[in-house]
Amino acid sequence: MRIRPLALAVLLASMLSPAAMAGGLADAAELGDLDALQNLLRSGSDANELQNDGSSALLWAAQRDDSDMARALIAAGADPSLANRTGASPLQLAAINGSAAMLRLLIDAGANPALPLSTSGDTALMFAARTGLPEAVKVLLDAGSDVNAVETWGRTTALMWAAREGHAEAVGLLLAAGADPDAQSLYVPIDTARGFEGSAPRPRTAEEIGPIYNASGELTALMFAAREGHLDTARALVDAGADLNKVAGDGKHALNLALFKLSLLIRLTRASTREAVLQDYVKFARAKGLSPRRVVGVHVLNNIMIPIVTVIGLELGSVIAFAIITESIFAWPGTGKLLIDSINQLDRPVIVAYLMVIVTIFVAINFAVDVLYSFLDPRVRLGGAAAAH
Repeated sequence: MRIRPLALAVLLASMLSPAAMAGGLADAAELGDLDALQNLLRSGSDANELQNDGSSALLWAAQRDDSDMARALIAAGADPSLANRTGASPLQLAAINGSAAMLRLLIDAGANPALPLSTSGDTALMFAARTGLPEAVKVLLDAGSDVNAVETWGRTTALMWAAREGHAEAVGLLLAAGADPDAQSLYVPIDTARGFEGSAPRPRTAEEIGPIYNASGELTALMFAAREGHLDTARALVDAGADLNKVAGDGKHALNLALFKLSLLIRLTRASTREAVLQDYVKFARAKGLSPRRVVGVHVLNNIMIPIVTVIGLELGSVIAFAIITESIFAWPGTGKLLIDSINQLDRPVIVAYLMVIVTIFVAINFAVDVLYSFLDPRVRLGGAAAAH
């Protein structure tokens, strides 16, 4: 049988095309070959076929923001909720791209925008808020997304992301939808879109996750906007009633540190007072007719302050130096967390500098305690003068 040269050339070209060589529906979508994908669908290929990493053809269409390809796949029965092994779904990638058309297409096909799209609880609205395209944000709000949903790692909301990135129009849409301007996050988000730019979704490594959340206290959306210098965004938040007097953190970190030390001081004060009220000088003060307030406030308190000041000096140094557990639990950027992070990263200069600073603090506190002794107890001054003579 004779084969015409032109027909042979067409046959070889189709066989050697990248999509044909890849062979699968998801591979054709990854390469962006719409013609090959449509041919495969017409030949009966499964629209939900997965690659080795669990990526579907619709996932690649969403990443490429190819609405024609996505429409063909959805018409063939592609599931818009299928996620790959890293947890990336078509809706997540469409939100990261800020593609309103793709989001609308996926939602109409049955994707639920209210469901979390990552292990940390990020929703499609949060991803769209980072991008800041108002059309994408509006599509998700119209679809019923929870405007006050929080992700579990940093307690951040869509409004905080939009405020941090300075997307004033997106902030206005979120506020109009009922976003809480005074909600506080646990961390300051830096960059969670890394790993999705210019490549297929992939798991993030420990080195990548490290800078994603930079602990800096409990910040509101207004604090994010002010920190980044976004005037228009801050104005929109203020107009919406954001609390200008809100502080970063509600004091629970300091309270957690202080409770144990406070109980120690209370027990010490009680024991010293019980011992002091039995002394002769207290009985003499009462015999003189002094009021109970003056007896306790002047005669008793002055004589029990020496051990109390001593313990306060010792415990204050330990609070500053060794608040590791509290700072780690609350992700508070203190010296204890700095030490742990430096040890984990083998950052020897920071460790040595930390130890030198802590030693200096301890010496300064003990010096201050010794100076206070001379003001609290005249016998200390008299003893020093007698030794000098």
